[in-house]
Amino acid sequence: MIHHLHRLIRRAAATALLMLGAAAHAQYASDIDIYAGPLASTAAPNVLIIVDNTANWNSKFTSEMSALIASMNNLPLDRIRVGLMMFTETGGGNSGADGGYVRSAMRLVNVDYQTKFKALLASLDVGNDKSNGGKAALTMAETYYYFAGMAPNSGNNKSKTDFLGNTSGTAASQAVYALPANALLAKGGTRYSSAILDPCQRNYIIYISNGAVQDNASDTSDSSSRLTAAYAAAGMTRPPDITLSPSGSQSGVSDEWARFLKASNMGISTYTVDVDKIT
Repeated sequence: MIHHLHRLIRRAAATALLMLGAAAHAQYASDIDIYAGPLASTAAPNVLIIVDNTANWNSKFTSEMSALIASMNNLPLDRIRVGLMMFTETGGGNSGADGGYVRSAMRLVNVDYQTKFKALLASLDVGNDKSNGGKAALTMAETYYYFAGMAPNSGNNKSKTDFLGNTSGTAASQAVYALPANALLAKGGTRYSSAILDPCQRNYIIYISNGAVQDNASDTSDSSSRLTAAYAAAGMTRPPDITLSPSGSQSGVSDEWARFLKASNMGISTYTVDVDKIT
């Protein structure tokens, strides 16, 4: 499983680089080697990794973290920006709405950030970092607010959010929070520092899923209302829902959010890695 997941994650990251239109080459053998030409740090593509940290990750946790760390090891330095988002948790200083939160803000993968991001991944705990339930659609909504530099819905007032001055959690978490470019300026911050530094940047989401969405009816309704509002704010008409086959996730709207993010002026492409289907 580690090898297959690692390969899928790296392929998605490689696609992000290749679609830049910059000098890049991907060579596929047993794995992928990425080579990228010179690139201004403000124009480096954004890749936001969303990890499904619901109870379904129990049996897959070690493989997922190993694959993510291996992927980070092989990313070209100073050519790509990476961040991490997870589903929210309850207790332990967390308050406000459920959904997603930015565990590590989008930053250029240089030697320092690469080291600290990998340490953060290695420090994640299968029990202590577990969400209280599926929040796929609300988390996709939160990615919109983060990329656009808007007010958070669920990402603030969380003890593990990457906000300026956060001294809670593990040493690995604190090392990331101490870096510049935090997602929020305070725990209760009312506006995200946008992940987008240049209007010409390419933006990508890699969603690591552990099976069909588990969003409850209330969250689905909330997220759907937010999606309709997002279309209206962008001056667009919300199209009919996507018909899925098989229909295991038909009731969720995370796929509808992915379509909106791609159609919006941010042009965010979403790749889903369903670990539940990897053997």
